[in-house]
Amino acid sequence: MLAAGRRITGRQMLVATSQYVVLRPLTLLQLDRDIKIMPDVETAVRRLTRSPAATAAEDTTMTPARR
Repeated sequence: MLAAGRRITGRQMLVATSQYVVLRPLTLLQLDRDIKIMPDVETAVRRLTRSPAATAAEDTTMTPARR
């Protein structure tokens, strides 16, 4: 599903949530490795509208638990 989404849109998938009931399954299934998890919609939108260079720099500063 993730690979198909990337081929169709050319973008990565984001989930905007801070709720444990959503985060826990993503973590257990290790989907948080491929899906970027943002704490809220505002942060997700800001990330999607940033330049690729700014997004790459942000990825290197995020903690592993939030990647």
